[in-house]
Amino acid sequence: MFFRIGQQCMSLLLLLSFCCSVSAQEYPNTQDEAIPFTPPHKALEMMDVPEGFEVTLFAHEPDVHQPIAMTFDSKGRLWVVENYTYSDRKENFNNELFDRVVIFEDEDNDGKFDTRKIFWDKGNKLTGIELGRGGVWLTAAPEFIFIPDADRDDVPDGPPKVILNGFEDDVIRHNLVNGLRWGPDGWLYSRHGIQAVSHVGKPGATMSQRTPMNCCIWRYHPERDVFEIVCEGGTNSWGFDFDQHGEMFFINTVIGHLFHVVPGARYNRMYGSHFNPYTWQTIDQTADHVHWGSGEKWFDAKKGVVGDAGTGSDATNKAGGGHAHSGMMIYQGDNWPEKFRGQLFTLNFHGRRINQETLVREGNSFVGKHAPDVFQTADPWFRGVELTYGPDGGVYVLDWSDIGECHENDGIHRTSGRIFKISYGTPKKPEFEDLEKLSDEKLIELLGHKNAWYPRMAQRILIERSIATATENIDLEARLGRGTRILSIAYDDELMAPVRLNALRTLFCIANSDEAVLQRLPDSSIESIRVWKVRLLADRAKQSRWSIEQIKTMSRDSSSLVRLYVASSIQRLPPADAFEVAKRLAAVETDMNDRVQPKLIWYQIEPFIVGDFNNAMDLFAASKSQLLRRNIVRRLACDPEKQDEMLERLVKHALAGEMPNVQDLFYGIKMAIEGRKQMTAPSSWATLVAKASDFDDDSAKLIEDISPVFGDGLSMDRLMKLATNKDANASARQQAILSLAQFGDPKTLFPVLKGQVGDRLVSQAVVKSMAVCSEEEVAQLILREFKRLTTEGKRNAIDTLCSRKPWSKRLLNAVENGRVPSSVVTAFHARQIQMFDDAALTEKLTKAWGKVRETDQERLAQIAELRKTMSPEAIAKSDIASGKKLFTQHCATCHAMFGAGGNIGPDLTGADRKNLNYLLENIVDPSATVATTYRASVLAMEDGRLLTGVVMDNNGQTLKLQTQEELLTLEVDSVEDIKQTELSLMPEKLLDKLTAKEKIDLFGFLMSK
Repeated sequence: MFFRIGQQCMSLLLLLSFCCSVSAQEYPNTQDEAIPFTPPHKALEMMDVPEGFEVTLFAHEPDVHQPIAMTFDSKGRLWVVENYTYSDRKENFNNELFDRVVIFEDEDNDGKFDTRKIFWDKGNKLTGIELGRGGVWLTAAPEFIFIPDADRDDVPDGPPKVILNGFEDDVIRHNLVNGLRWGPDGWLYSRHGIQAVSHVGKPGATMSQRTPMNCCIWRYHPERDVFEIVCEGGTNSWGFDFDQHGEMFFINTVIGHLFHVVPGARYNRMYGSHFNPYTWQTIDQTADHVHWGSGEKWFDAKKGVVGDAGTGSDATNKAGGGHAHSGMMIYQGDNWPEKFRGQLFTLNFHGRRINQETLVREGNSFVGKHAPDVFQTADPWFRGVELTYGPDGGVYVLDWSDIGECHENDGIHRTSGRIFKISYGTPKKPEFEDLEKLSDEKLIELLGHKNAWYPRMAQRILIERSIATATENIDLEARLGRGTRILSIAYDDELMAPVRLNALRTLFCIANSDEAVLQRLPDSSIESIRVWKVRLLADRAKQSRWSIEQIKTMSRDSSSLVRLYVASSIQRLPPADAFEVAKRLAAVETDMNDRVQPKLIWYQIEPFIVGDFNNAMDLFAASKSQLLRRNIVRRLACDPEKQDEMLERLVKHALAGEMPNVQDLFYGIKMAIEGRKQMTAPSSWATLVAKASDFDDDSAKLIEDISPVFGDGLSMDRLMKLATNKDANASARQQAILSLAQFGDPKTLFPVLKGQVGDRLVSQAVVKSMAVCSEEEVAQLILREFKRLTTEGKRNAIDTLCSRKPWSKRLLNAVENGRVPSSVVTAFHARQIQMFDDAALTEKLTKAWGKVRETDQERLAQIAELRKTMSPEAIAKSDIASGKKLFTQHCATCHAMFGAGGNIGPDLTGADRKNLNYLLENIVDPSATVATTYRASVLAMEDGRLLTGVVMDNNGQTLKLQTQEELLTLEVDSVEDIKQTELSLMPEKLLDKLTAKEKIDLFGFLMSK
């Protein structure tokens, strides 16, 4: 290993100590240094890099604190955002402090800065920075601002100008708007997290003029003054970059770390629903792996130990270090060895390393393959947040420098911060002092430079010069006066694709998106050139007939990636053209097996479906995708304005004659009416039922499933007979009982259920279905049979008893007299009973079960007491096997660990499980940081029940409610009232029913390797 570490004299150390003390007064630390602070020089020594690489401390405290974002200017100087306003969970943000923009310059290129100046020190919640168009762009929630500096003298020319506002800046906390980077298309790209919804627009915009957003990539075009969402999904992205062809990728946390950005795409979300209620299916992550040991068995974890470079289990260490990521770079510099060129790198927060990915074309998109993690550190204070390469090809890494888990729940260490520079050998000094001083010809030449830093900077400057000299009515030839050489590069099929692409995109921006640039573009054999032709055509503010026809022609392209971007453009086309393109793309059988393409086509064509039944059904017939066919019918059949009309037409369509894939039509109808109890049947439905035997078996079964919703008495009779037939298959009987509970009359259902509550083969379905009945006798029947129920049956029984106030009272009486053990009444059930808001009932609950919600002081005291109990020595002696059983019993319904468990909450395998404070705070006080969109709601039902869960999709007819046990689909009309709480779906007091040993065993498993 080679490190270049500068020697520091005693006088300098004294000076630094003085500066630190002053800084500490200005920027208070609230972090308890439970882990000894790592001085900068020691942190440098703890860096582990491959042979031949050198690491230098480019800057460290007191010269930089809390670095969170960075960019370069044309001189190669590093502009860094210091964020002081972000605080711990108790304070959220400290608005008495100010964030800064600081400029660092390394004049002799020795890997350490020589001069430093403050550009601006009045920032608030600064999280992203980019330069260009005569100033500095900053994300500063609730605003996106521009600070003019046209003369480039490093002094603001005036106050910040608010470009956009409405970004949420309170409850969103660590998910707030962040990151800025120029795209190769002249747009400025940024990010937003999942924790809260922002309503973004220009200053003065009304709510109806604003765009709602949460987890997404968004962009802004300075010349057009246009803002739009690019794609949606993920959790909390804090990094993105573009590869050599301009393909964009963003990094993510918890649910998967890597996504290929395609305009209009909707990716998996950690929780909550996409704004469009007709999304239905989402696109999975681009990587084929995760960075934690998700498949690891708990007993295998003891085979190895984690070294200094990581935390968590051995399997997680080998997989990449954990699920939290920040910063992303696709290396295209010219300093690191060639094998790293084009590789994707991201900082793994808990693993204290840089993860490496290899991007491979697969299907219509890409796949990310895990490559070795070659850069690591043993510094427990390392908190890498961003990385990028500069003009000499060396890589700069921002280190926030703190301890505690990634949300800073336990305090902020504001007086620390480092910037490391990782170079291979001794990097060459940059060729130019200032690219702004170069001629157009020289800048055009730099579009082909191997280090992508130069083409990107050259493109930006060329565009700005064109803007500065353009007039409104100037023709294309005049606008391209300086672009003759760019034309020749862009249209030269002999040049390498990245060089031509740089020229083409620069030319398009200079030409103000004039399609004449693309009209002159010869047909190319290079896939990426054709991709960008489609993308630039689609990006135009208004498509001409020529551009529309070009997109339609390119829907026949031999490249699956080109077809992906054609699909992405569908919604920008007129309806008839959109259907024509969609039909052509949906007929490509290989694409319809792709993980991205069918869903992308659906997102794009969905807004046109209900407006054109005939074209929609033509698309159904043409499509080779089952998903697409089913979604088309489902969308037609669930439209709140035209549902009756569409169902009539669909049934007649099915009766019209031979219809390929007719079962998909029936499946689509079934999904469209899911959760509905009774609907008026289409006039031809009885005819269809009579002819059910003419269809295939799958279709006939679907017709039978749909019939009860349309009031088919024969179907209800069949269900009743099956439910009471003790000679029938037990599973079929249970399903019939559940169907009767959904579609039948509760008053006629109760006598049927009453007679079967003691039948162990169906009792768990019976006690669950009794929830829809209102008879007082229900509680008596369930409690009488309670001891004989299965484990699942007992859980269903408690769920049912807690859904109505009189039954809850009987349950608590049974707990008091010992007929029902208090341990089977979970904290979730206790909270459900408390939601009835009945003082006498709550008093009985407290007496029989215990207090449901403690005060902040009580929770803090409990955390402090548990921290003493959970000593390293106690955890070391814990029974891991017992802890696993406790996890399965109390946590696995919602959370997974080591490949087993539910997916309602996040997978805990890759979390910061070694951090006891992290675990205690989230278990003892789970509602402290819960997102608005994931707060539990209490639903008062028309039939008298009370249900608790997170409200998901609501299409006006039905809504989905995620309870602790299942995802329910409910008719909106059956809900009398919805009251959102401030609480997480995860209840408090989960630990209160455990013995001291059980608590230690549970934490031993949670913290196990």
